Amino acid sequence: MVEFRVLGPVEVVHAGRPLALGGPRHRRLLAALLLRAGDVVPAGTLVHALWGDAPPRSARAMLHVRTSELRAALRIAEVRLSSRAGGYVLGAGPEDVDAWRFERLAAAGAAALAAGEPGRARDDLGAGLALWRGPALAEFADEPFARPDVARLGELRLRALENRVAADLDLGRHAELVAELGALVAENPLRERFWGQLVLALYRTGRQGEALRAYESVRLVMADQLGLDPGGELRALHAAVLRQASWLDPPRAVRRLHVLPAAVTSFVGRRRELPGIRALLREHRLVTLTGAGGAGKSRLAVEAAGVSAPDFPAGAALVDLAAVTRPGCAVPAVAAVLDVRERLRRPLFDALAERIGGERLLLVLDNCEHLVDEVGEVALRLLRRCPELRVLVTSRERLGLIGEAVRPVPGLGLPAVGAAGVDAIGRADAVRLVVDRVSAVDPDFRLTEVTAGAVAEICRRLDGLPLAIELAVAGVRTWGVRRIAASLDDPFRLPVSGSCGTSGRHRTLRAVVDWSYDLLDDAQRRLFDRLAVFAGGFTAQAVEAVCGGAPGDGPPVAEVLAGLVDKSLVAVDHTGVEPRYRMLGTLRAYASERLAESGGVSGTAGGAADVMTATSSAVITDGTADVTADGAHGRQAAHLVAAVASAGARRGSARSDGAEPVPGRGRARRSGRQPASSATATSVTGAIDGKSPTLVAVPVSTSIE
Repeated sequence: MVEFRVLGPVEVVHAGRPLALGGPRHRRLLAALLLRAGDVVPAGTLVHALWGDAPPRSARAMLHVRTSELRAALRIAEVRLSSRAGGYVLGAGPEDVDAWRFERLAAAGAAALAAGEPGRARDDLGAGLALWRGPALAEFADEPFARPDVARLGELRLRALENRVAADLDLGRHAELVAELGALVAENPLRERFWGQLVLALYRTGRQGEALRAYESVRLVMADQLGLDPGGELRALHAAVLRQASWLDPPRAVRRLHVLPAAVTSFVGRRRELPGIRALLREHRLVTLTGAGGAGKSRLAVEAAGVSAPDFPAGAALVDLAAVTRPGCAVPAVAAVLDVRERLRRPLFDALAERIGGERLLLVLDNCEHLVDEVGEVALRLLRRCPELRVLVTSRERLGLIGEAVRPVPGLGLPAVGAAGVDAIGRADAVRLVVDRVSAVDPDFRLTEVTAGAVAEICRRLDGLPLAIELAVAGVRTWGVRRIAASLDDPFRLPVSGSCGTSGRHRTLRAVVDWSYDLLDDAQRRLFDRLAVFAGGFTAQAVEAVCGGAPGDGPPVAEVLAGLVDKSLVAVDHTGVEPRYRMLGTLRAYASERLAESGGVSGTAGGAADVMTATSSAVITDGTADVTADGAHGRQAAHLVAAVASAGARRGSARSDGAEPVPGRGRARRSGRQPASSATATSVTGAIDGKSPTLVAVPVSTSIE
């Protein structure tokens, strides 16, 4: 990333370091180009910037030399400096130039202040003002080519300062402003708004006499330098101070809440997501973070609430609803956190809504998946009664309300497929979490060529789920990362114990999934179990064929599948021609156990075999079909062969009648693309549910281990 800076000495920063640009003329040329970044700057304008009103005869040729030298200096940052008809253009966008970013932030802050959002205004204005490192175009501020822009930017900076002080006054920070305003009026003695803000800040801190003296000072300054009296607004303020007008009083003291749990571990891997969630809370009054159990929704919500604090003068409060199991207890839980008590003949909800009132408060409702309907109703009623309230929800399922913004929370980033070596593996967020947690209990631990493979395997087997990773590495001092990685064939039999600092349903990975599974209805449980036969992605049509029951036997499979997607138990990818679904590996392992226990393997495996036959038929009848392992038919075949094998193997292991178990592995060799008529082989699915062995056509390009 490259950053062009003109709010101070002119410089270019690339990869965190200033570039060497050459001498003063190169920086002068760059400054002239940056003032019109993205536009063609006429050669005559650049000549005037370099040599003023007396350019040498060879000015055009010398300009060409200077631009060539500057182009070479910028090449390392991959910045284009192009010649166009009659001039030159610097390939820098608005966000690359600090002056442009400042103007954008200053405008956003002014708009927020006008909209009655002082917290947001102060945040934007503070970020914009922080870009200033000194006078604009410092070394060229007095040059004719720069003077108009220097004056314009300086005026915008003073206006932004006035607006930021106004936001602070609205936030009740008058006491801490007095010293800053004293310096500002000394530097800008004719700036009436600064004087008015100083008078107001002094009055609000109980210093009425000093406020009146401040007004007298500005009156004398203006009379001496301009021969004028202060303007109407300043005179009206003076009169209000004399009569102690009520509108001068500070804003009603806001009872700022900070009912957020303090973190006991470092926050790893999701900091890039926090600005996005903060932006959602600015644009939407209800935001829901959804994701599978253990994905880190609660921690992300707490961190997002923390970084959003400037936007909420009334503060933030978290209500953990995990332990609320009885209907009708959501309102009492929220009221308890906000210290609201029921009063005689006054419903508790009314007292709660009255407590929040018009305050700009962020309410975090955590762990809501078992109370979706009730929490949705409570949130909607509060949002209607409290116009400045924002609600951030964490749930494995969205609330389903109009106006709700949903932010899925997946597992942490995994090492790229085929990644090898410490550097490549160590960049993944999930790996960084493992290293952070292991290092906390074993200070000598390092990610090395010896341990990197095992750490990557832990992350992949656990789908990057933060809670699963935390539980897995809890016993690292006893077992080591390689032993833990080797034990993850069954993630529910980890050789570790859960943390005593977590709730009961978060102490083991099985408890996490049990909680989600127990919230399903019978049809959803049945389909969830049967989806275990899919080793990879699958389509809705495949689910219908493999997992569907007889007509009229329960709700439609598509409807049940949509319910599992809503509850974050099945993920969906819409990037292809048709949606493809998949289960996290940990959820599939859990579903496999349930399927074997229920004895539902046989029908499911039979359906998988039928779909495999249908898939093969499609390949055979289409001589141009893509049957490579990466093609659509190849992928479907791979997943369905695995489905038959997996289901058959589990059925065989679950049988008690002495029948031979079904072989659990199929193999076909990989080849390139070829006509489907010659690209099929057969695989015996074995006896499933007492049926005779079935010959199933399989594309030979598919390899299943």
